[in-house]
Amino acid sequence: MNNKILKTIFLSGCMSYHYNNNKPELAENWRNKATDRLKDKFDIFNPCTNYYKNINYNPKGVVYQNIAYLNKSDIILLNIDDIQQSPGTLFELYYSFLHNKPVISFGKSLLLNQPHIHEAITMNFLDLDGVCDYIDNMYCQ
Repeated sequence: MNNKILKTIFLSGCMSYHYNNNKPELAENWRNKATDRLKDKFDIFNPCTNYYKNINYNPKGVVYQNIAYLNKSDIILLNIDDIQQSPGTLFELYYSFLHNKPVISFGKSLLLNQPHIHEAITMNFLDLDGVCDYIDNMYCQ
């Protein structure tokens, strides 16, 4: 019997902007790949699950759902592509930083050079594979 306690990963990144511009695959594909890669060793929270149902709730409820899952998460996996279009992702980033949660990111954004963004991110990689390798190696010992 395996008594190992799994860590939980929160998949953070731009969503509404992509859904509103009829490009949901930009929000979903990387999350699906990350889930496939990490699900055997980690619990995963994917906020795209039930997106089309959840958008019908009061926005305050969505924010508090984010807070509940951020609190339950041990690691934040952040896609910084299009972060400037996503106030919710910025909220998740700063909330995680202020609660001493490691934020492991990938992608490119001009905002990465902005000191507040740069300092809130623990590690940044160019691609999802680099992030997954790092998380698997550093947080699954």
